[in-house]
Amino acid sequence: GGSLRFDINTVTYAPAKQHLPGAEAPYFLANRGNLLSQVQGFEWKASHDVYKSLLAAVQVVTSIRAGKQRREPKNANSRGARLKRLEDSIANLDQHQSQAVIETVVGVQRIRGLAGSGKTIVLALKVAYLHAQNPTWRIAVTFNTRSLKEQFRRLINNFTIEQTSAEPDWDCIDIINAWGAPGDNDRDGVYHKFCR
Repeated sequence: GGSLRFDINTVTYAPAKQHLPGAEAPYFLANRGNLLSQVQGFEWKASHDVYKSLLAAVQVVTSIRAGKQRREPKNANSRGARLKRLEDSIANLDQHQSQAVIETVVGVQRIRGLAGSGKTIVLALKVAYLHAQNPTWRIAVTFNTRSLKEQFRRLINNFTIEQTSAEPDWDCIDIINAWGAPGDNDRDGVYHKFCR
């Protein structure tokens, strides 16, 4: 049989337990007082590339481009090679993006950022995450650029399937333009719905 390219350490966490019985590897025990030191005691022996690949797999971001088969650049210094390195680095969320996905606020949450900063991906991941955690919630995604509607739908669908192995319940998720226009439901918007 094969083996993983990295070690897995499992910690049983009992936050309310004051006195933990003695335990030896690989059976690690922790409570509120020693969890951090327990985790910090593990040593990462694999390469940084393996870490980045593992992080991308856990964050489910690499599936965005999974459908496209690309040729590997022959010249490591070409524009294509540099672009590929840039795209590979984008496959991982930074600390603030990860926090925006998982953080749940009461009421409206606004995600702002510069062009190309990952707002669309973060918002789609957040919707998929919230829908997976709370399948009966009504979630509305609003945006100002009409061309984003299909991209949001595709990303939310892919991310939800990755997290739950099922398509999202589209009766609970509305992807609507901020303003909207008269016409069918595809042209509906938040402002237009309130004005009706």
